[in-house]
Amino acid sequence: FFYLFPHYASSDLVSSGMSPEALDEIWSSEVSLEDKWDKFEPYWKNIKNTAYARAILIAARDLFEIEDINKSTWGKLSEKIASSNKEGWYRYVLKEKV
Repeated sequence: FFYLFPHYASSDLVSSGMSPEALDEIWSSEVSLEDKWDKFEPYWKNIKNTAYARAILIAARDLFEIEDINKSTWGKLSEKIASSNKEGWYRYVLKEKV
């Protein structure tokens, strides 16, 4: 689910105190999802009410039926995002879901 945090939301993470090196680790394919969450969680609590994070929460809710992103839901959200990576997903989101 960390792919939901590009651009502005990742800037919010750094503004809230995350080091650029920790942000790089979140994007790394060599770091486990669990380790990424451990690095991410303290800063998520700082930014989850910003406009960019709210947009991510709305997407999680409306597209993946995840009401909040937290320690007990991030894994399920990651699974749902991975399973949506198939032909027709963009059509579903842009034509049918709206």
